[in-house]
Amino acid sequence: MLLICTFLNGNTKAENPKSADSIIECFYQTKSKELVRLCRILLYTRGLVDSDPEDIVQKVAMKAWEKRYRLMYHPNLMGWCVDACKKECDALLRMKKCQRRKLGLPVPLADEMLLDKQQDAIMRWLNKMEAKEGRK
Repeated sequence: MLLICTFLNGNTKAENPKSADSIIECFYQTKSKELVRLCRILLYTRGLVDSDPEDIVQKVAMKAWEKRYRLMYHPNLMGWCVDACKKECDALLRMKKCQRRKLGLPVPLADEMLLDKQQDAIMRWLNKMEAKEGRK
């Protein structure tokens, strides 16, 4: 178990394919609290305060378990998990929006999301203007 935990810190690489199970188990035991904290922040910033971040981490752990033999040689397992958590949070947000639309309820947008859309629109406008000025 010590060898596998040092593998998670990036010091060694495991060569035994049977250790893929142990790598995912050890990773889940050592890093699940950090991933739950990350998911809680992601859900809060997306306005999904009624969702449980532990469920998302469980889904990500199940995906990691399904892909454990490929992930065993992944250079950044934590990065993969963070990316998977972000994707799960976005999928949950899309699902909640679709459910609210089907029920005829208004879809609330968080202030940060509105601000991001405004900033994106401003940046697109500035890029267009710079492109037009560059052509002249």
